Amino acid sequence: MTLLDNYKLFTDFAPTTEISTQNTTAWRFSPDEYFGTGKDGTLVVNELDTVRINKFAQVLKVTKKGSKKLKVNRVNIFTAGKEVYIIQMKGSNAGESMFARVTTVDFNRSFIIISAGLTFDCSSTESNRCQVVTVPHFVSVTLKDQATISGASWNGETGGIIVFRSKNMADVGSRSSQISACGIGFRGGTYGENGNKYGFQGESYTGSASRSHAANRGGGGGGSRYSSGGGGGAHSSSGSDGSYGNGGVAYATSSLTEKIFMGSGGGGGGKDSTCCALPGAGGNGGGIVMIFTPVIIGSGGTISSCGGKGQDAGHNFAEGGDQGGGGGGAGGSVLLITDSEIPKNGSVSIDVTGGAAGTKSNVEYRANAGGKGGYGVYKWLQNTRGPMTLY
Repeated sequence: MTLLDNYKLFTDFAPTTEISTQNTTAWRFSPDEYFGTGKDGTLVVNELDTVRINKFAQVLKVTKKGSKKLKVNRVNIFTAGKEVYIIQMKGSNAGESMFARVTTVDFNRSFIIISAGLTFDCSSTESNRCQVVTVPHFVSVTLKDQATISGASWNGETGGIIVFRSKNMADVGSRSSQISACGIGFRGGTYGENGNKYGFQGESYTGSASRSHAANRGGGGGGSRYSSGGGGGAHSSSGSDGSYGNGGVAYATSSLTEKIFMGSGGGGGGKDSTCCALPGAGGNGGGIVMIFTPVIIGSGGTISSCGGKGQDAGHNFAEGGDQGGGGGGAGGSVLLITDSEIPKNGSVSIDVTGGAAGTKSNVEYRANAGGKGGYGVYKWLQNTRGPMTLY
């Protein structure tokens, strides 16, 4: 059974960044109903507060498809009976993911056993990264004015994801409230150093970043050694070229239930031989947001996974010499699954735009600009038959 046997795509809500082709494979859910058990209680995020609701652990060993046993680096965050989300973030099988329930936690040997066998090989060796994320089950979620649900930034091993189920509803609040994974995705490249050095490429779903103007798959290329800007990161659309660094290449799949990715980072700006002024670093990509709830309401609140802005370059007025600006990070992924019709009056906004390019302007000098980050992708799916158990 595929996810879309029970859900239909809202096409009238889709922006130009939406990938509308549907050709999904099976995507496993936990034994819980789609909208969860409510066992984690009611979440109210008060005015001006920012909360993080997920915890993360890296899978330490190569774990083959079909296995239920995962060795992790933070076993103490897991509880038997609770749901987890397992995702290959980088490398082979990048973007593959599944939900399952924890059946056993072995604190002495640092492993968990899950309720269903892996649907993909999960590995964190060499350039591969696989993680396990806790999935809270709320009764309801409410954001007050200027409240934020955020996520831990991707650090090269874990993070970058916001995911929860809410049994009754999610209220994203007013225009000043947000559920935001902006800038917590794949990391932007660092800038060039003294001695005419290229900036680093932005991070992406595969490969390692290096000092090069070429794109790192989705990651923007670094600015050249002569002060040029880094390329923008990519996701559902390619990043824009910087003044020399190449923009990243688009890679999003046709369905967020088949594979799901974070946005790639922008390339770092290049540096000239001047000693003191600094180029701009590339912006981080957007992360991943997944919400499962019967109804999403709001009064202008935002659900976002936008790319981070490329850092502006500096200028050394005493010695001369501009530096390259950083490329913007790409937007990430937002997946919303509900029973409700989509709000038609702008009460809920979704933002998966790419980050702006880093630059520097003044009356006398202008640094070489980076490229803008590419768009992310989102889907809002409506349940047509009510919550179901898939296994």
